[in-house]
This record gives sequence, structure tokens and C-alpha cells, in this order.
Amino acid sequence: MKVLIVEDDGPLNSLLDRTIRRSGHEVHAVGSCGVALEVMGWRGFDLVMLDVFLPDGRGDRLIPRLRELRPG
Repeated sequence: MKVLIVEDDGPLNSLLDRTIRRSGHEVHAVGSCGVALEVMGWRGFDLVMLDVFLPDGRGDRLIPRLRELRPG
């Protein structure tokens, strides 16, 4: 499974990344809405884990934009 983590808290981002990788999944961890949109533009993910409050926007408002990039 390919997982995108969008979390601006560095230690939490690293913890989630390590934990999910240990379970055998492929992980791409980023810290902002802008980078999440950029990554989603060139790669699809099976699961996206979003923080609600990010430095450049709200995670809950990012969901529709991510779905537009990767409707499937």
C-alpha cells in the first residue's frame, strides 16, 4: 500500500513514517498542503493521512483538491 502522510509536526511525521514503513508499506511524508498537492499530481496513493491544521491551509479543505488530481 502507498501512503501519503501530510503532517507539519516533524516528530509526529517521522513517527508515523517509521511505524507505517515497518508494517511493509511505502510511505511519502510531507509537511504542507502545497507539497501534498505537488506529490499527488505525479503519484497516486492508496491512503492519505491528513493533519487538519497545516501551515499553508486546512487538511479537511485539501481533500476535494486531492480527489480532483486523483479521482480514482
